[in-house]
Amino acid sequence: MNNFASKTCKSYGKIAVLICTVFPFLSCMNDISGRSNPFDLNNPNNIGKCRIITVNYANNGALYKSLDGGTTWFPKASIYAHPVRSASAIASSADGTKLVATWQVGYLYTSSDSGNTWVWRNVSGDTNYWSSVVTSADGSKILASDYKNGAQPSSGYLYYSSNSGVSWIQETSFGMYYCSQVAMSSDGKKMAAQEAGLGHTYIFTNGGGSGGWGNSGNLDGGTSHQFNAVVYSADGTRLIVAAQMDYIYTSTDDGVSWTKRTGAGTGVLTLAVSSNGMRIIAVDNQNFTVGYIYTSVDGGATWVQRTSAGLRYWRGVACTPDGMNVVAGVNAGYLYSSSDGGVTWKELAGVTTACISLVIYK
Repeated sequence: MNNFASKTCKSYGKIAVLICTVFPFLSCMNDISGRSNPFDLNNPNNIGKCRIITVNYANNGALYKSLDGGTTWFPKASIYAHPVRSASAIASSADGTKLVATWQVGYLYTSSDSGNTWVWRNVSGDTNYWSSVVTSADGSKILASDYKNGAQPSSGYLYYSSNSGVSWIQETSFGMYYCSQVAMSSDGKKMAAQEAGLGHTYIFTNGGGSGGWGNSGNLDGGTSHQFNAVVYSADGTRLIVAAQMDYIYTSTDDGVSWTKRTGAGTGVLTLAVSSNGMRIIAVDNQNFTVGYIYTSVDGGATWVQRTSAGLRYWRGVACTPDGMNVVAGVNAGYLYSSSDGGVTWKELAGVTTACISLVIYK
């Protein structure tokens, strides 16, 4: 998950997005944003507090939003409901107005009004199996990964849009592979994607826009990996990956060289990162069981195990650009929040979640 953290934080703030795939069915309920307290953005009691968007597993995957740090929740949006589709990824612009939501089979939707209305985008003219999506800070640039082509199961293309999803380019220079993770810097000039196929897995990077994909340097002496998470810092200076049943790796040269970071263990599922890439929050579930949350304030050089968050089946995490406000989700459990970079935590019992797509901004 998560793949965008904004560069600055002002006004009502910028957001960090975590992408966590495969939640059952996104049937977002009618928008009630016109109601006053406590859902009013201009309500003085809400200004300065974190806003959170999450998926409520207990209510058929309905999209819920909180404007007061998770104290109260309401259904946010009305989106096309298809009885056999299941959502696979969601991404957002920095101001929260432009959203992209994908379904595992076939559908990709965009919204330019914070999810109140949605537009179906026919990306390729064929059936797509979406696994991951990211967007730039202004929401104009979108990168989505299709992991299954009709002619070649478990092989698909990346698709890129520079106009908020109106038109799309098939990234043929990347090739046709199984791609489950994509990442992007806030300006959209740097992108990364996991490529898996033919018995090997690499990270590919792109220095600007469509085309021009190249294989980055191999991790750990050329050993192939599967990846649970691939993220760029908002400023594009740091690329961070969590290898499956392996360690976290960081790069400051767009994947040419990598540094192994062992302090968070080998079970990290998702990552959240501050805008400069120095604060990292890693969710460890010991490869789909239970685990702890780990935090780093020095780009992954050292880590602290946050036992105060508890030993849980963590599935997602997101943070604000400064890395201080953090929200993490438990599989078939509650959200937990921290306002001090992960030192202390409190339970947000308003919404029960599962494998979540999580947005937080301030």
